[in-house]
Amino acid sequence: MLRLWNKPVQMVVEPHQVTALMLKAGQRQDDVIVPVTKPEGAAGAYDGIGQAIRDILPLLTSRAERSAYGTCRLNVEVADTLVHYDVLKVDARRLPPAELDHLAALGMADTLGIDSSSLVMRCSVQLDGLSAVVCGMPAALSDAIKLASDDAGCRLNRLEPAFAAFWNGSFAHSKNSSALLARLRGSSLMLGWLQDGKWQALATERLSRNDWAALSDSCDAFCRRLCVPDHSGLPIYFDADIADIADIPTAARNRWQRLAPQPEMAAAAGAVPDFASNVA
Repeated sequence: MLRLWNKPVQMVVEPHQVTALMLKAGQRQDDVIVPVTKPEGAAGAYDGIGQAIRDILPLLTSRAERSAYGTCRLNVEVADTLVHYDVLKVDARRLPPAELDHLAALGMADTLGIDSSSLVMRCSVQLDGLSAVVCGMPAALSDAIKLASDDAGCRLNRLEPAFAAFWNGSFAHSKNSSALLARLRGSSLMLGWLQDGKWQALATERLSRNDWAALSDSCDAFCRRLCVPDHSGLPIYFDADIADIADIPTAARNRWQRLAPQPEMAAAAGAVPDFASNVA
């Protein structure tokens, strides 16, 4: 049973649904899923997500050993389709964090054409201090999740972009310093190019169909667009939630390596994060 009094509730927020991950002895059980209803009238863009969080917590009472949520803690993972990523090329060795966040916000606003003040920014300086990984989450989304947590009598323990959780939990301490990482959820594909232990680029793509051929084509196009050197031999580590991706041609299996899915967020498992992460 889920022990709400000593273990954070794990949630995944997506544009169309909110999922509570039910865990027992580290294994996934039947998850609790609540669809996100589009708000009517002048309601905020993320109010539907906030309402889904409010609705899902009472549904957990039948799965838990006790139904008191007064001391409940939440770890919330936000789908990459709701988050913006960038790699900022800047000498960050002597920059104070506030100035680094400001430069990152300006860079993201210039790249995406959005109002940088509408984002909650988090930066992680890379190994040589000459670049930083940037995550920008809409402030309205962050506020909606925090307010829903407060209204439910819960404490928001961690609010983390999905790709950051994937990286920190699955690959951050790997000895392979150059690789392509791919995380597929539904038709949404998050890609990251790692070279010599440093992130070079990150992008969110959408697959036309969910199979290995489409995934492979999208990865190759991403590499060609960035002029990745010798990308045909670059190892690809991937995490996908559909069985079709397992049908990989024998000749490609040395290059394509599937990572085991992480049932819990990296912070809950005690991993040391080195990717722009918690925005709670």
